[in-house]
Order: sequence, then structure tokens, then C-alpha cells
Amino acid sequence: NIVIMKKNLITITILLGSFLLGNLFIPLVLAQEIPEPVKNEEVVARERLESEIAGLKEVYRGQLSEYRDADKEFVIAKDQYHQLGTLASINDATEAARKVFALRDQVLISYFELLRANIISSEGIELSLKEIVVKRIETEGRWMVDHKQRVIKMLDRTQFNSLADEVTEKEDDFKEVALQAMAILSMGELQDVYDRLVLVRKDIYDLEAKSSTADKTRASKETDRLISSVKINLDEVWVELGEDIVDGNVSSFSSNSLKTLDPIYSGLNKTVSFLQELLREQ
Repeated sequence: NIVIMKKNLITITILLGSFLLGNLFIPLVLAQEIPEPVKNEEVVARERLESEIAGLKEVYRGQLSEYRDADKEFVIAKDQYHQLGTLASINDATEAARKVFALRDQVLISYFELLRANIISSEGIELSLKEIVVKRIETEGRWMVDHKQRVIKMLDRTQFNSLADEVTEKEDDFKEVALQAMAILSMGELQDVYDRLVLVRKDIYDLEAKSSTADKTRASKETDRLISSVKINLDEVWVELGEDIVDGNVSSFSSNSLKTLDPIYSGLNKTVSFLQELLREQ
């Protein structure tokens, strides 16, 4: 159905626009363009996961706002302690520190949960890479849960300083895991768009078989060459990223991600245009 194929191409164009803006937390819902007559287990599971992601995003935003407010209160309490040096000001500063530390830990816990859910829901990421990164996210998440519990129980400034140092020492680990997650999410989005375009291309083959001309044949071959070129580029980048993921260091990939992913993005965008032209000729 040409109308459905055109709708799918419009949706894919929107997905590419979302990728360009860097919005990696937009669920990919192309399947909703064509309502399922009966919801099978896979559809129900996907809808449940999308709902979970939406809920996690709201929780994360709320916790982040609460943490920022608590951080301002902590700065005020700390200034009061330095000015007054009273027992009351020491107690206020300690309680403010406990609150802001616990909230910061919870924000990070929620962030890791959000990354994990998005990776699991992505259809464009190879399962082996999903498992590696999700396992690392879960490890850091468990560490944060334990740290938060110890923050809640802390009694004095000595414990406060020790717990603060622990987080400082873990910062590089947190950043690396987050970079790994964002890297495979970015590639997963591009892979998902490519896979959708391939399906649209197969549908157009059926239409082309009914009416073929020399001009249409040339356009069709040019489109196929472009799709093959995009696939080669995708595969090469996946290999590079996969090696970095296994090694546990994607800093180089992340710092060069715009340069690395731009040719793929451009190729996919051009593929959309070519397929739209082929449809108009049918």
C-alpha cells in the first residue's frame, strides 16, 4: 500500500530529525502507524516498556529538580556553619549534606535505570552489546543504592567526607558507563532507521515489478547502491564500537561521534529522499 509506505517514510524522517537533535529518549513507535488487530505478547511487552520509560523520565525530572533545590539549601547551611560555627549550624549543615547526597545518589540511580530501559527497548542494538552495557549499568546502579543507604545512616562530617570521596573516585566509572550507553543508543537508532528503510525498499520492489522502465531501473539501482553503502558504513562503525565496548573504553568513539555518525545519518537521509522519489514514480 503506497499510502502506508509514505506514512512510514514520514515517520522515519521524524526519527532522523530526533536523532539530529540528540534526543535519545524518544521511544520508536513506528509500529503504531498500523494498528495491530490483536495485541500479541511482544506488542504488550513493548507497550509496557514504553510506559515504564515514560514514567522513569518523569521521575528523573522530578528528582533532578528536587536535588537542585536541596543543593541550594546545602550551600546556605554550609555558609551559615562557616559564619557561626555553632553546634546548631553544624547539625543543620550535616542534615543538609545528608539530604543533598541522598538525592544526588537517587538521581544517578534513576538515570541508570532510564539508560537501562532505553537500551533494552532499542531494536537496533546487537544483543551481545546490550548485555555487556546493561550488566555494567546494573553494577553501577547497585553501588549507588548501597552508597545511598550509607549516606542516610551517616552521623558526622568525617563520614560525610569519606562518602564524598567515594563518589569522586567512582566518577570516571559512571561517565564511562554512561558514554557506552549513549553510544550504543545512538547507533541503535541509526540501525533501526536503516532496518525500517530496508523493509520499505522491499515493498517498493513489489510495485516496481508491475511497471518497469529504463529510467525507473536506473533510479532503483542507484537507490540500492546507496542502501548498500550505508550498510557497509554501519557495519564498520558497529565493529569499531563493539571493540571499544569490550575493552571498556569508548571515550575516543564518543569524542568523535559526530564525525563518525554524520556519514551514516546523511546516507539514511538521502535514502529516504530516494525512496520517496521511487514511490512518486509508481
